[in-house]
Amino acid sequence: MADSLPMYAQFDLYGENSSLSQRWTKWIRGFQTLMVGMNITDKTRKRALLLYYAGEAIHDLFVTLSNTGNDNDFDAAATALKTHMDHYKNTEGLVQEFRKEIQSPSETIDAFHTRLQQKAALCEFHDVTREIRSQLITGCASHKIRLFALDDSKITLTKILDKARNREVADMLACQMEEKLPKTVNYVNQPYKHDKPKTYKTTKGTKSCWFCGGSYPHSGNCPADGKLCNNCGKSGHFSGVCRGQKSANSHGQPKYHNKHDKHGKWKSKKQFKQVKHITEDNSSSGSEIFAIKRDSSTPPMSSVQFGDETTRIDMVVDSGSPRDMIGENTYRNFANPPKLHSTSIKLYPYCSSDPLDIVGKFKSRITCDQRTAVSTVYVVKGSATNLLSVDTSKALALLQLKESHKSTTSGLRGLCHLL
Repeated sequence: MADSLPMYAQFDLYGENSSLSQRWTKWIRGFQTLMVGMNITDKTRKRALLLYYAGEAIHDLFVTLSNTGNDNDFDAAATALKTHMDHYKNTEGLVQEFRKEIQSPSETIDAFHTRLQQKAALCEFHDVTREIRSQLITGCASHKIRLFALDDSKITLTKILDKARNREVADMLACQMEEKLPKTVNYVNQPYKHDKPKTYKTTKGTKSCWFCGGSYPHSGNCPADGKLCNNCGKSGHFSGVCRGQKSANSHGQPKYHNKHDKHGKWKSKKQFKQVKHITEDNSSSGSEIFAIKRDSSTPPMSSVQFGDETTRIDMVVDSGSPRDMIGENTYRNFANPPKLHSTSIKLYPYCSSDPLDIVGKFKSRITCDQRTAVSTVYVVKGSATNLLSVDTSKALALLQLKESHKSTTSGLRGLCHLL
């Protein structure tokens, strides 16, 4: 019979004691749902399956408890286990954790509200709705929604949520409309007053490109578009036409600094470690195409949890990747692999014209150190490296991006400061 039973994760009795009661409540709720789905109503079978699914550690603990009832008394068994777990419950600590909850950058207002509801259910508040409303106002990411809620002390939680949802939809539609507008060239840097624009002449009547040194105008894209200069380390031009000062560390990588002087040049001794970056290939007329580049240095890693999976997955924190990716082997090791959906996204390894084989994509919660983000994850065939995108890394507080100059010839939006 055991071979025909559906899979359900065992309960981790030896995990963090401070969250033992919280984790048991979540586990038993999922178990009750499983029983309904299996159409099991007989209390003797439910009691046996409770001990079977909970695992050997819970079974050993159960035989030491009192007031567990008879073999056909499921409610007594569940109550005995809950009473034991509640001994480790710290209500005041849970309340303090609830007060610290804030909305992640990539988290919707509904996801944030759901998370607050889950936390509040464990805090034994007298007025749960009032506490959730107060923390939602404090922790929401939108300044305008906060002003809207504070403007009227009698406004209900429902109206605040409706306003926030409408705001999110409006922001999304505005972004989609702006993406279809003609692109303009961003102003990059103010040159020194004594610097004069240089024109490189080759033969009479022709000019050289400021970025690659070749003949200008080009018949297509500039060869230097998206390339790194070996002299100054900046993107968008070759070293042969570089007008900047040479700046490189012992590994040949450019040194980045986090402050500007009055002329717009970088001037701090503090350096930021560059991990990877992904550049967009604008020459393609098809689906989105990205090129993945890896540094020779050891990449930063972080362990995260997908959805309700109990096993943590090691991910590379990628400061330039706009996509979350895992290998197919990692996906197959999930206890409950989510359903994959087809995608037209193409991912190319650096300096390769052969795209990676994308098996599919799925949407999931990604949790790391009490922080949660919701993101679309792409599954690459084989044992590919697991990558966390820049947006997810920021939402999980694994990255801080120091804004630098903007350039249309570079896909790098900022410098990565690893926490």
